[in-house]
Amino acid sequence: MAKAETGNAEAAVAFGRLVRERRLAQGLSVRAAAAAARLSPSYLVAIEAARNPSTGGAPRPSVAVLRRLARALGLPAEGMHGVMPGMIDAGPGHVLLYRFDDGPALGAPALESLAPGRVDQWLYIADPRYPDPAPGGDGDTLLWSWPFGAPPYAEAFLVPERIIEALRSRAAALAARVRPGARLGLIIDDCSAVMRRVINPETEVLLEATWVERASAALAAAIGRLPVVLVCAYRHDDIEALAGQIDVLDTVVRLIGAHADVVTLDADGGLHAGARAIEGLLVSCRPAGAASGTWRRIAAAAARGLAEP
Repeated sequence: MAKAETGNAEAAVAFGRLVRERRLAQGLSVRAAAAAARLSPSYLVAIEAARNPSTGGAPRPSVAVLRRLARALGLPAEGMHGVMPGMIDAGPGHVLLYRFDDGPALGAPALESLAPGRVDQWLYIADPRYPDPAPGGDGDTLLWSWPFGAPPYAEAFLVPERIIEALRSRAAALAARVRPGARLGLIIDDCSAVMRRVINPETEVLLEATWVERASAALAAAIGRLPVVLVCAYRHDDIEALAGQIDVLDTVVRLIGAHADVVTLDADGGLHAGARAIEGLLVSCRPAGAASGTWRRIAAAAARGLAEP
């Protein structure tokens, strides 16, 4: 094993030990700590064991995951970063795109606004409920969708491993169309559509904790290249329609926490980012009985905290 790899493995073991010791010191079960950090229990187990069964290597938690885990365990994020230098995955970026519009796949101007100057070519998983505006996409956007009733959505139960395998397979099929040296972005625009169809919509939200790592590994295996940004899109109409199955406000807050950046797309096509986007998102999820003015003040204060790096 190379010296750098040995150092990374040792750092991952030390990091996992720190997380486990701190969790036990606080009297938290794996499930309780994972819930507090908005992670899946299996991913927390992988961090503590310094091994992710899906990749065979040590987990590389994103900065957003690290920050949530540190808060859940009462530790400074900077201190945890110091335990495993070089192992924290500061990129690719993980962006939540929350859509208030009812349009199909995004065009080039909107995609450029999501990652200004960072992406040369997009892999775009479109919402299957909308006709593809340009089947197969153009040179800058390789577009496809996964129809409901076919893999990886053949059943009414969401299985993350099937999504990862489908992504790897489609990326391999598109590899010849990926331009040499192009910086890649991946956008999955069917997240909330899938939530409406399956009987376990919560799984889609839990998948966000490991999406960057797992999707990046799939693309690296298929085309030998990591993406620079991954965008996960949810539609407000879908989330509201799920109110009988999920806690809408809790789901939205968890989605915000699972992503490094938040962008909203208004019904008229306007894009907003950061605290302004988060505030608008929270305002749209006002609980029944909460006064509009009071809720707006709460949303504004909460947005500032949630937008902190």
